[in-house]
Order: sequence, then C-alpha cells, then structure tokens
Amino acid sequence: MSNTRIILDRQSDLMLTGATLSSPHITNPVGIVQADISGLTSSLASLEEKDTSIDTRLNNFQSGLFQYVTFSGAIDNTNKIFTNNTNNLSNILLYLVFVNGLLQEESGDYSINLGNNSSTITFVEALKIGSKLSILIFRSPSI
Repeated sequence: MSNTRIILDRQSDLMLTGATLSSPHITNPVGIVQADISGLTSSLASLEEKDTSIDTRLNNFQSGLFQYVTFSGAIDNTNKIFTNNTNNLSNILLYLVFVNGLLQEESGDYSINLGNNSSTITFVEALKIGSKLSILIFRSPSI
C-alpha cells in the first residue's frame, strides 16, 4: 500500500500518506499518527465488535417464505374490514400492507389481527372504489 492516501474526513486537513498495511495495523504513517486522533483505538475495537455481531445475526437468520395473501371484502367507499379465512397467518414474522401499490405505514391508519382460522385488517377510512389491497407476508417455515 505504498503511496496510499487516506483522508480522514472531508472537513479536516488530516491525511495519512505513504502508509503500509501490516494487518491489522498501519505502519510508517507520514502526516499523522494514531495519537493524533483521540479515541481511535477504542473506535476501531468497537467496529470490530459490531462486525462480529453482524456475522452472528446473519448466521442466526431464520429462513422463511414471502407470499401475497388475499383479504376479501367489498371495496365500495364504505367497507373498512377485510378478512382472510383460508390461510393460517398465526406464524407470520412480518407483513407489509399495500394500497394501490403504495406501502402503508403502521401509523394508525389500519389495524391487523392475524390468527389461525381467521385474520382481519380494519382501516380507519374505507378504501375508495377501484382501490387494490395487497398484503405481503413473511412466513416462518413449518416445523
């Protein structure tokens, strides 16, 4: 890594040039040294810890299945409740609600109840005629 130039941030003149990487350390710095940067050693150690925890979380990632499920109910400017009686939705890890292709935030505009034999989604305001309701779920695998 000779002739390497590392700019520490855009608002600083601090630069490290001509350094050699001798894993896990940088040797032969010209311009600044580790002591010039307060907290550098602890910050690097913290990054190493976070890197390990990311690996752990990825290794523990639970597989599953994404699928759209259908909720029935009239879209007629008055109906606010839609149901699904055909899917067991009790083991859902994540759901996303879309109206006309737009993701709906969990802001109190709707409530959802996912169960074994029956599931419902209730909107505060009725969907307008011609609207399309889509619900994408992430289901954990059956054991």
